[in-house]
Amino acid sequence: MSGGTLSGAELRAAITSAADYLTESARAVDAINVYPVPDGDTGSNMAATLREACDHMLALE
Repeated sequence: MSGGTLSGAELRAAITSAADYLTESARAVDAINVYPVPDGDTGSNMAATLREACDHMLALE
């Protein structure tokens, strides 16, 4: 990265890394989820949504 600009490859790597990290952390997020209701699946839902977006992004290559 130079001059505060991400290349496409850098953005792709950042999104992939974020999806991987959120997938690994989903249970921890589920455990602290209390708003708006303590349904215990917010982390899982976030991980699934980001993973799906990431998979679609990677399919464009």
